[in-house]
Amino acid sequence: MDTVFLKVFNLSIAAGWLAIAVIVLRLFLKRAPKTVMCFMWAIVAARLLLPFSAESALSLIPSFDTVPDSILYAASPSINSGIEIIDNTINPSLSQSLAPNPAASINPAQVLVFITSVIWLVGIAVMMIYMLISCIILRRKLRTATHLYDNIYESEYALTPFVFGLFRPRIYLPYNLNENDKTCVLLHENAHILRHDHILKPFAFILLAVYWFNPILWLSYIMFCRDIEFACDEKVIKTMNNTERKDYSSALLGCSINKMKVSACPLAFGEGGIKHRIKNVINYKKPALWIILISAAVCAVLALCFLTSPETDASKTDGMKVLQVDTGHDDVKFSLKEASYDGINAALKAKWKNSSKRSIEFGENYEIFKISEQGLEKCQMNDNMAWNDILISLLPGGHGEYTYNITDYYILSSPGKYRFEINYNFDDDKNTKYSVTVDFEIYYISFSDKDIQKTYVYKESSDIMPPTLTLYENNRFSFFYSSLSSYYPIGSYTKENGKLICKTDDNNYTYAFTIDNDRLIFIESESAEIPKWNYSSGDKNSPQSCVPDGAVFY
Repeated sequence: MDTVFLKVFNLSIAAGWLAIAVIVLRLFLKRAPKTVMCFMWAIVAARLLLPFSAESALSLIPSFDTVPDSILYAASPSINSGIEIIDNTINPSLSQSLAPNPAASINPAQVLVFITSVIWLVGIAVMMIYMLISCIILRRKLRTATHLYDNIYESEYALTPFVFGLFRPRIYLPYNLNENDKTCVLLHENAHILRHDHILKPFAFILLAVYWFNPILWLSYIMFCRDIEFACDEKVIKTMNNTERKDYSSALLGCSINKMKVSACPLAFGEGGIKHRIKNVINYKKPALWIILISAAVCAVLALCFLTSPETDASKTDGMKVLQVDTGHDDVKFSLKEASYDGINAALKAKWKNSSKRSIEFGENYEIFKISEQGLEKCQMNDNMAWNDILISLLPGGHGEYTYNITDYYILSSPGKYRFEINYNFDDDKNTKYSVTVDFEIYYISFSDKDIQKTYVYKESSDIMPPTLTLYENNRFSFFYSSLSSYYPIGSYTKENGKLICKTDDNNYTYAFTIDNDRLIFIESESAEIPKWNYSSGDKNSPQSCVPDGAVFY
C-alpha cells in the first residue's frame, strides 16, 4: 500500500504542474472554443491515470518521481523534486528527522508513509460515501417526479434543471417553467447528454476522490465543471440568432433565481456561474480559423510537454553519481550517455568524438581507482577477467559509442568516490599519452548470497531471530543484531591485531570482535552502543543488550 500511495502522490505532483499550466492558459484562450478547455482538462485526467510516461527533452515536469520508493529504506531519506532550491531546503531536515535510528524498532519514514497512506484511503472512502449517499438521497426524492415525455420529468425538488443518471440519463425540470424557457433548457440539457457530460463529471469526481489531498486538483475540478457548462452553452447557441440568444440568456437568468437543495450530489447537473455564462452567450462570436489552429497547437504542446517525463540525468542514477569528466584534450570529447548501477553492477556508456584533424587510438583496457584523502588507490581486478588486445582508431571527425562494464573487471569494495581512467594517443605521436578520467561516487554496495564467505550467529541470544554477522567477499559485512531495530548496519571490515573491525558505510558506527579461531567475541568497549530492549524472558525493569559484551558468535 505504501508504494501505491507514493506512486499516486508522485502522479498528483506531476498532474499539479499540468493543472497550473491549464489554469494559466485559460486566461489567454478566452476566445478559443470552449471545447478546447475541456480537452485540456482531459489531458490533466490522462496524466492522473497514466502510471508511466515516455522520457522527452521537451518535458516541462521537473520530476516524475519526486518522492522515490527508496525513501522507505534509505539511510538518509531525500526527495528529488527536480528543483534544486526545494531539494536543498527540504532534504537536510528530511534526512535528519526520518533517518532510521539503531535504537528504534521502527523506521520513521515507513511509519510516516504508512500513516499518510491510511489517511489517504480514509479520504477516498469519505468522498465515495458522500457521492453515493448524495445520489441515493436525490434518487429517492425524484421518485415522485412527473413524467412528461421521453426522458423529460418535472419534480418539486428540481429547483433548477439538471441531468441525472449514467446509463439512462433523465432531464429533470422545475414545475411551472414557461414553454420558451423550457425549450432553451432542454436544448442545453440534451447537449450535456450528447457530449456525455453525465458520465464525464462523475468520472472526474472519482478522480478527485483518489487525489483529494491535492488542493490544485480541487480548483481544477471546479473549473472543469464550469467549462463543461460553457462548452454546452456554446454548442447550443452557435446556430442561434440574436433574438434566440436573448431568450436563452433570459432562461438562464430565470433558472438561477432558486438554488438547488441537493446540489452536493456529484451526479446532478445544477446550473452555476450564470453571470459569466450570460456574458459569454451575449458576446459569442464564432472563433476564427487561426484561433482554432492555435488552440489545437497549444493542446498538442501541452500533451507533449506534460504527458512526458524529463530525461534521466546520465550523470546521476539511483546509488551512483558522476562528479566530473575530463578528456585531457580540447579536441577529444567523451560524452557520458548513461551511468548505471544496481548495487552490484556498475557501467558507463559513453560516446567518443574526435574533433581534431588527426586520428586517435585507444584500447579496451582502463583502470579504476579508489579516491581517498590519501590519494588514488588502484582497485583490485577480478581474477577471472583479462583484457583483449584490441586497438580502436577514430578518424578525424569520427565518433563511436562504447560501454564500460566496470564491475566485470574491477572490485568496488565499498561506497565512496572512484575514478575511471582510459588512455589514448594521436596516431602521429604514439609516445604522448592523454587520459580520459571520470570521477564518480557510489552510495551503497549490495550483497549477493553467492558472495558470502562466512556467517557467525550469536546462538545464546533470547531473541527469536538471533544476532548474525555475515562476511562477504571484498571485505564487506552485514550485521543483524535485532528484529526490533530499524537500522541494518552494512559496511567494510578489516582484520587488525587479532581483531575484526567492522565499520558501517555511513562512518557512524564501528563494531569490534576478537578473533578466536572459528569464533568471534564481541568487544563492547570498542564498539558503538547497541540498543537495549526488554525481552519477555528477562526482567522487564532491567533492559538487556541484544549483544552483550563477550557475546560469542560462531
